[in-house]
Amino acid sequence: KLRFQAKAPAEEKPAKVSDDPFDKEPPELRQVLAGLLQRSNACKREAETAAQEAAAARGTAEARALARLQTQEMQAAFRRYDKDSDGMLSRRELVAYAKGEFGLALADGALDRIWGHHAEYSAKHGCEGICLARLSLVKIAIGCEREMLRDARRRSERENRERRLEELKAEMQERIGRAAEAVAEADRAITGVEDTVKPLAVKGKLMPVPEMLGLAEEVEAALTAASEAVCASQEQMAGLREGIDDGLKEPILAFVGGETKQHAARLGRMEGRIKRARNLLTQFREEARRKRAEDVVKAGAAAFRLARYRMQADGFSADELFSRIGGGGAIDQADFVAFFEATDKVVRSVGDADAAAPAEEAEGEEAAARPVETVQLSAEDLAEAFPGLCAEGESSLSEDRFTQLLALHMVVLKESAMTDGAAIRGSSALRRLELDEIVEVTRGPLRERDAGVLRVRVRALRDGAEGWVTTVGNAGTVFLRDCGRRFRALKELALAEAADEAEGAGAARLKAGEEVEVLEWPAGDAKSGALRVRVRTAGAATGWAALIGGKGAALLKAQ
Repeated sequence: KLRFQAKAPAEEKPAKVSDDPFDKEPPELRQVLAGLLQRSNACKREAETAAQEAAAARGTAEARALARLQTQEMQAAFRRYDKDSDGMLSRRELVAYAKGEFGLALADGALDRIWGHHAEYSAKHGCEGICLARLSLVKIAIGCEREMLRDARRRSERENRERRLEELKAEMQERIGRAAEAVAEADRAITGVEDTVKPLAVKGKLMPVPEMLGLAEEVEAALTAASEAVCASQEQMAGLREGIDDGLKEPILAFVGGETKQHAARLGRMEGRIKRARNLLTQFREEARRKRAEDVVKAGAAAFRLARYRMQADGFSADELFSRIGGGGAIDQADFVAFFEATDKVVRSVGDADAAAPAEEAEGEEAAARPVETVQLSAEDLAEAFPGLCAEGESSLSEDRFTQLLALHMVVLKESAMTDGAAIRGSSALRRLELDEIVEVTRGPLRERDAGVLRVRVRALRDGAEGWVTTVGNAGTVFLRDCGRRFRALKELALAEAADEAEGAGAARLKAGEEVEVLEWPAGDAKSGALRVRVRTAGAATGWAALIGGKGAALLKAQ
């Protein structure tokens, strides 16, 4: 079955509305408005053109007015210098014109050039001259002549400046040469000092103190001379930049800087070289002072070694020897020096003796055959060593202090037996001396007849035990040696103000490894094992430190 459906009518689109106002007006009005717009644009263009023409005309008028004014001024100037009013400038009038208007004095050559190019013949006046019409060209010619004079002046100034610069450079070159020679002389002086100070470290180990001090003075003098030479060369180098003409200062300074660059660098390194040389000299002096201090300490030790020998050889007790030296309650420096200068300084080595006799008692041919040592003691060394031997704060040796110094202490280097007799055969062992133990020598040394070894009678500071020990074995083994007065703390220790104070009561403390000097030997309870010595630290602090702990362990070790 066919079914027919009517087609729907197409939807009508709305009419487009124009934004142009002319679309809303009738056609005739639109034509009128278009014509008016064209006329408006044409009027605008004509107005712009007219404004441009007016501006051009105004510029032309102003230029004409300016030219007229300049022409009037030129005419007035011409009339002012045309003294004869003939309408022509003569040569004299031209010279006056150039001088008056431009400040230029025309030379004859310049005047001839201008006159030859611009002068005209006047039939009316029957002479040549510069007419008003040629005056502008004459002004240009005068300007050229003036500029030529300026160029000549500037060229002359430049040539004079260059000539003066060359003269100053030549003069400065001579000064630089003298300064360079001064630098070279200073360098040679420093090199000589360096060659002298380099081997000082090696020489310090081999030379005696007097020679070291003399050499130090020589090096100091040479170093001072080298320093003065460096200062003089520095002053000469600095003087090169002074007294320079201000107008040529910049190029001259640049020239000096280029010529002295290497010398200045060489001079700059000299201060460091002098400083290094002075440091080496200072180290050499310190080594000399250290060795001198050691010599002084050795002199004091040698003096008391000689005193111990004389005491045993002459059969004196410590009290008797003290009386012989001082003759009073104390020994002053003069008595100390006088005694050791007058006493016999020959010390004979030990000889063979029986177990009951000291080594020094051998007589006759045997004593004469023993090796002899002469103790070297100078008055200077003795006088310098004496203050260090006195107790702190005192200037003389008391009997107690003298007795302490007279005592000889030794340190055990190798464990050995302490016996009750001087002879090894037939003696009984009392106890074993331990490593680093400190003992005081009360008799000896003597040579044991059978074994041929050195024996001394000692008192152990640890427990007060006394007996005989061997110092050096027949195979050369050293069992005991002089311990001196330098000790090193094995652990941190307290310094007490008195020997009987409890540990820790002191104001100062010793650090482990710190070195001290023993001022007074043990004054304490030897039976309990708590033994103290009076010491002085490197910082000059003093106090009593434990030499041996309560359990018998060593707290200070001899150096």
